[in-house]
Amino acid sequence: MGYYACIDRSWNDPLRLARKENMSKHTCSGNHEGHLCVLASKDQFEVIKGLAKQPEFICFNCGRVADEAKSLCNPMPLGTGRP
Repeated sequence: MGYYACIDRSWNDPLRLARKENMSKHTCSGNHEGHLCVLASKDQFEVIKGLAKQPEFICFNCGRVADEAKSLCNPMPLGTGRP
């Protein structure tokens, strides 16, 4: 393995830059306390498992998925193309 194989080339990935930009523009309305990000920061992973059994929404800020929009800060529907 050469020297250049170890270099992180993600700095020029435009999608990574877009994701970072979107995540930095955090928008959260309502009670933040029940959101998955807060639950994760409190190590409540068993609760998170219960809230993400059949995810229908994804958080535009952090990429977490949940069954209900109310569990996320900035939710958007995953779509209907699932098998």
